[in-house]
Amino acid sequence: IRLSLVGSEMCIRDRYIATLIVCFLAIAILSFCTIQAFYKKSVNDTLSLGESALKQQKEQMDAYLSRGMDAVEVTAINIEYMLRENYSNDDILSYLKQESKYYKEDVDVNFTGIYGVINDEYLDGIGWQPENDYVPQDREWYKAAVKADGESTFVQPYLDAQTNTIMVSISRLLEDKKSCLLYTSPSPR
Repeated sequence: IRLSLVGSEMCIRDRYIATLIVCFLAIAILSFCTIQAFYKKSVNDTLSLGESALKQQKEQMDAYLSRGMDAVEVTAINIEYMLRENYSNDDILSYLKQESKYYKEDVDVNFTGIYGVINDEYLDGIGWQPENDYVPQDREWYKAAVKADGESTFVQPYLDAQTNTIMVSISRLLEDKKSCLLYTSPSPR
């Protein structure tokens, strides 16, 4: 009888240990599944938040660039008219200054001007005078405009000679195929 009692106690103890092991494994599996579910949810939430922020930034950048494109288009139309009507470069410069002031005050406080090469002369709407060795035709904005052949084009961001900052620019070659306009603004942060 004693032997059977000892065997019975071992059987109960073994069952108790087996139950503990099964419970421990079940808790571990449930914990793992819960952690994995929380991880997947946090990754999906983070990705969703990132996509939303990226979409918002894209919309802001599109609006920002659209203002510049509109400025170039309107200014180009008016200057092409002025060139056809034989306005002087002084008249055109006055117009560029007026447009630059308008865009700076009413459209974009960061705007740095509309300028370009008109009748082989550099004209700057904010009055910047480049160094004597400055050749606008050698600048990337002029080359991009020539390559786009009369269409407004975004210029690869570049370091501006006037402000020493990275600029977002849109340039356009005018009807005479030698005059060129440029709209610049610092790259948005």
